Amino acid sequence: NLGVGGTELQLTTLINHLDRRSFSPHLLLLDGEYLVPNSGPSDCPITALGVKSFARFSVLGHINRLRQYLKKNQIDILQLQFADSTYFGTVAGTLARTPNIVRTRRDLVFRTSKWHQSIGSLFDRTLMQFFVKAVICNSSACQKAVSESESIPRQRISVIPNGMDLRPFASVPTWTPATAQSPRTIGVVSRLRQEKGIADLLTAFQLLSVSGFQCILAIAGDGPLESALQLQAKSLGVSDRVQWHGRISDVVSFVATVDAAVLPSHTEGMPNAVMEYMAAGRPIVATAAGGTTELIQHGENGLLVPPNQPQALAAAIRELLVNNDLATTLAANARSSSMAFAVGNMVSKYESLYRSIVAGNNRNGASRPKHKSLDNDNKHEVLDSNLKCVE
Repeated sequence: NLGVGGTELQLTTLINHLDRRSFSPHLLLLDGEYLVPNSGPSDCPITALGVKSFARFSVLGHINRLRQYLKKNQIDILQLQFADSTYFGTVAGTLARTPNIVRTRRDLVFRTSKWHQSIGSLFDRTLMQFFVKAVICNSSACQKAVSESESIPRQRISVIPNGMDLRPFASVPTWTPATAQSPRTIGVVSRLRQEKGIADLLTAFQLLSVSGFQCILAIAGDGPLESALQLQAKSLGVSDRVQWHGRISDVVSFVATVDAAVLPSHTEGMPNAVMEYMAAGRPIVATAAGGTTELIQHGENGLLVPPNQPQALAAAIRELLVNNDLATTLAANARSSSMAFAVGNMVSKYESLYRSIVAGNNRNGASRPKHKSLDNDNKHEVLDSNLKCVE
């Protein structure tokens, strides 16, 4: 389903910015029943396959439906975004003889259940080993995890960091003491799941509160631990200073109100939240988890602390709240650093990879049907240059 999340955001951003003169994207959802209104990409056909469970016999029919879709639309590249999509799509793509199957790895905790671990190991030794042309990771940390845990040759693993549209953040002034609120606001944008470390942040906030700091903790996001975390805040005696915003649609406005932006994750691929904090010019404290260390350089554009250590988290937040000079410098440097992940950089790397994969296939003698497309802007035909990608 196309819900609210970092991977979904990255996917729709990529699809919306692909050069339509060279690429024709299609989006297929395994289920598709619970689409978030207006969250789908523009100028792209979206198909819901209606897959409710892999444990039902009907899944064979859904695999065949995808196989037929790939053949009918002469898809050149099949890109797989999630673990379930990877298993399902690799089978259908192999049966359809789709020439280029690409999978992505966007976090370090890719296979969390025993079922995923078992089926993933089977796929590594069979279909993925022989039929997946490339693995795209969003950070070097993910690349390392893939090369260490899966039977994928390193030369097939590419790193393409996340990208984002920086324009909505341009109107947010970079944080300075003059823009600070009273009391100061500590903010986090995160799903409320175990690996996001929000329980650690609540403990850190309680440590700050008992030491006399007058501050507010604003939490934007929802998830399965929401009730448990609210009970924790109450038991820590800080519930009157914690604001629960739930799922938000306007991240820019929320981050603009924050004096210290925090991400206390235990594990990360390349967190969109930290990228958003940087683009908004906020002083940042984050845990040194996964790809976060590829965004934040400690003491230069943010502060890093070890995961699972609320005391260290509290100390770093305290440093930002008492040292205005440090906070100002980190905020300015964070904003400057955000230029590196402008959406154009990410999209151009995907497009280059797509072209190189298809060119390599052609050099190896794989046949590919000629496509004819019409460039609506220039009203001329583009022959054999329009690659069809389904994601």
